[in-house]
Amino acid sequence: MILGRADDVSTERDDELQPPRADDDPSSEGSEAPGRTTGLQAVCNCLALLPVALLPTVVGLAGAAYFLVALVLGLAFLWSAVGLARGGRAADARRLLFTSLVYLPVVLAAMALDKLAS
Repeated sequence: MILGRADDVSTERDDELQPPRADDDPSSEGSEAPGRTTGLQAVCNCLALLPVALLPTVVGLAGAAYFLVALVLGLAFLWSAVGLARGGRAADARRLLFTSLVYLPVVLAAMALDKLAS
C-alpha cells in the first residue's frame, strides 16, 4: 500500500476549518436564535401531548387522580416550553430538559398507582 504525501490532501477539508462567516451566524439580524425555534417546536409538541396524556381518563383506563397529575405536569411541561420559546437561553433549555425527565416517570407512576388504588 502506497501512502500519499501530506501536500496531496484534498482541499475539501480546508473548507471545514474556515471560521464561520458573518452571514452564517444564527444570532445575526434577520434570523431567529436557535433556542427560540426549538422552543416553538417544544410548545407545539406540548400542546399536542396534553390532550393525549389526558386521554386514558376519557377512555376509562385511569381515574381522576391520574387526570389531575397528568394535567398539572402537562401544564408545567408547557410552561417550561413557553419559557424556552420566549427566552431561548441555555438555562431555559436545561429547565425544559429537567421537566421532561421528571414528566414521564411521574405520569406513568401516577397511572400505575391510580390503577392499583381502584
